[in-house]
Amino acid sequence: MKSFRQSLESAHPELDFSKGVKNRLLSHHTPEPGETFPFPTARQIMTAAEWPAGYTYLGNYPDEIDAVWTEDVQGGTHDDSFWYISQASRIWKFPKHMALGKQLPRPWPHNCPGLPGPAANVSGIGFNLASILPESLEVSCLPIPPHLVTAGYDHWGDLDYYAGNLFVPLERDGNKDPLLMVVVAAAELTVIATGELPASHDHAAWCAINPLNGLLYTSEMFHAVSHITVYRWSIANATLTLTKVADIALHDASNKSVVIKRVQGGVFSKLGHLYLVSDSENSGAGVYGFDGITGLLQRFVPIRHNPSFTYSEELEGITIWDGSAAGIPGFKGQIHVFALDNDWPLGSDDAYVKHIGVSADDSGKL
Repeated sequence: MKSFRQSLESAHPELDFSKGVKNRLLSHHTPEPGETFPFPTARQIMTAAEWPAGYTYLGNYPDEIDAVWTEDVQGGTHDDSFWYISQASRIWKFPKHMALGKQLPRPWPHNCPGLPGPAANVSGIGFNLASILPESLEVSCLPIPPHLVTAGYDHWGDLDYYAGNLFVPLERDGNKDPLLMVVVAAAELTVIATGELPASHDHAAWCAINPLNGLLYTSEMFHAVSHITVYRWSIANATLTLTKVADIALHDASNKSVVIKRVQGGVFSKLGHLYLVSDSENSGAGVYGFDGITGLLQRFVPIRHNPSFTYSEELEGITIWDGSAAGIPGFKGQIHVFALDNDWPLGSDDAYVKHIGVSADDSGKL
């Protein structure tokens, strides 16, 4: 049987553990704070070092659908009962038992500011949608608040759910400073805090909370991401304060720097594995799996899409949710990538959700 150190050396061939475990695991952090290190026991370190042997693409559902949430869709996340899906201009909340693949009418009758209520006519046909689609009463949405629209903010990013709140990046027209991170109470879908990202950020495309340490992770760059930036956060008087604690350099098993193009989304697994979505216009498009502590590239799952002008497809946000176990209509596998088919200027956008699965034996290693 391998010793603890031998097991670590096998999982992280790029690191020299002769100088200590914790120091080496944090050696790609700048600086090297203990704050990002979430493992109190050796067993937890080794559990987090396990990864699925393989990932399988399981198809799309919804598949090229034009629905109320698909226009300029950016990503999705969830709690135990609801989906939260971001468009550039709105955040939607759907019950998990509602099939996202339904061709829902436009405009959607619900309690969303600026759109009709549940008893409204749809396309001139007089009927109450709530009477034939009761779950419509469980749907709500949040537009970008008017004062932020006035200030030029026009683009929500890929969001994440943590401890009852949604953390959502918000970009300004032309990506002018300051870019924002917004905290939304998931139950009421109301903004409870906003905070400015440092000027070093040229985009605010995604964010993810590591469940092992509660810190917020994102990337300062968009077109070429070589490191992940980690923030401690706190909320007081409707202000989100972000304090940078580390940059984690992305690298491979040979200790060479890894640079990912066009990072649109990110999510952590329960083990602290960080999955990033690249919308690269070449063979680099897909999902990258990184060790959330060391920044070591562990897995790459390519996803085919067509970014050409004719099709203008984009890979967007990502979430992890066992579709079958959670009883989500039409969903398979555990990893779900939102994809956008830009139909501008000819019509409204279509969207896909691309599903990736691992074996039952590996589901606990995501």
